[in-house]
Amino acid sequence: MTNTPQQEPRSSIENESGVRIVLSRVQGALPDGSDPAQYEYVLLKGSERVGGLGLSGGEDRFQLEPRREWTYSLDMTRVATLKSMLGTRFVFKSAEGDFEFLCSLSNGLLFSAQVRGQSSDDVRYIAITTPTALAGAGILSTPGEAVSSDGTVVLAEIFIPGTAT
Repeated sequence: MTNTPQQEPRSSIENESGVRIVLSRVQGALPDGSDPAQYEYVLLKGSERVGGLGLSGGEDRFQLEPRREWTYSLDMTRVATLKSMLGTRFVFKSAEGDFEFLCSLSNGLLFSAQVRGQSSDDVRYIAITTPTALAGAGILSTPGEAVSSDGTVVLAEIFIPGTAT
C-alpha cells in the first residue's frame, strides 16, 4: 500500500486501490485527561463508503529548546482496534503481511490526520501499539527496529519541522 496526502483537507488516498481515507470527525481530549481524543475515519471508493474506523489518541506539547513540538498520537494498543484495522484489508486488496499492512494503513491514517499548512512549532504524528496487542491480534513477529526503548511499537510516524528559526 502506498498512501498519498490529498489536497482535500483531512484525507489521503491509497494509490493502488483508489480507496480514500477521510478523517471525518475529531473529538478533542478532555482537559483533565479522563477521555482521550477520538478520531473517526471513513473509507471511500469513489463516493461509496466501503468501511470505517474509530480510534483513540492523544496530544502532547513538549518544549525542546529552542523549539516546541506538538505530538499527536493514534493509540492502537487494543487488540480489538488491530483486528478492526486488519478487517479492512479486503477494501484495499492488500497482499502485504499483517504487520506491514498495519504499518501502511497507519501511515494513511496519519496522512489524513495531519493539518496542512505552516507552523512555527515542530509537529509529529505517531501511531503506536504494543507487542502484547499485536500478539493478541495474531501477529507474533515484530521487526526489532519497530520496538522503541519503552516497549511500544511504532507503526507509522510523520514529522513536520516548524518554520521557526
